[in-house]
Amino acid sequence: MGDLLFDTIASWSGSGRSWGKLLDSGTGAHSLRWIQKLETTSWTAITADEQMKEKCISDSEVKLRSGRDSVLVGNWMDDAFCDNLDKDYDTILADYLIGAVDGFSPYTQDQIIDKLRRHLSPNGRLYLIGMNPIPDNAVGPADIVCEVRRARDACILLANHRPYREYPLEWITRHLEKSGFKVEHTKKFTILHSEDSIIRQVRVASSKLGLMPPPAREGMEMYLNDIARRVKAACTATVNGKIPLSFDYVIECTASPHSIALGSSGGDVGGESEVVFRSSANH
Repeated sequence: MGDLLFDTIASWSGSGRSWGKLLDSGTGAHSLRWIQKLETTSWTAITADEQMKEKCISDSEVKLRSGRDSVLVGNWMDDAFCDNLDKDYDTILADYLIGAVDGFSPYTQDQIIDKLRRHLSPNGRLYLIGMNPIPDNAVGPADIVCEVRRARDACILLANHRPYREYPLEWITRHLEKSGFKVEHTKKFTILHSEDSIIRQVRVASSKLGLMPPPAREGMEMYLNDIARRVKAACTATVNGKIPLSFDYVIECTASPHSIALGSSGGDVGGESEVVFRSSANH
């Protein structure tokens, strides 16, 4: 079964449509594998991490066409880097870019949406994928997912790193419109958290233990071991072993003709909003 999020983008685009010149604005091997299946004239993929670039280039499913495709390392808040990018991409993909930005350029998410607008051709389309934030607390078994999220982020901060910061669908659509986009479609995918997907986040937290101050490390290790035991119990208490909480979303946007320079379109969120289920978060 294909990826529901990318399949949704493909269905909105329509069969047989050329994606033209494509920009993967926050790339990874997952999105690049999908791009290989599209009919593009060229693609440019951007990451802020040199190791991610090497991972993408070495992926056996990713094929760069000489003189047409490239993977670049750069930061969207680096004006010199952005000035060297084309300004006429037919398709821009922002796959969990906004949530990841906080790890590299915190507090600049709204500015990056503005920058994406400047690199889209007048008839182009932006496809944005994101995740609605996990709440601080929830009722019943879902509360363990919230607790794991809190513990994971606490460990990341204690290791002197920055956690991702996800943004609600309403925040994203509001800022897209302010930046001169017209929202054409939205679609929600309720996340079903499995024991494996929750424990994966506990492992992320555990990977930070060695970077913590020694007085915090021992207590946090005991706490994470306790959480891991309670994750299994919480998932066992559900009907199918999966806990529904929060959702991923996909947004399709076009350039608003009245706000290319001013960056303001106003109005309500357009298109449809549907709810379907998917098994776990991608990231």
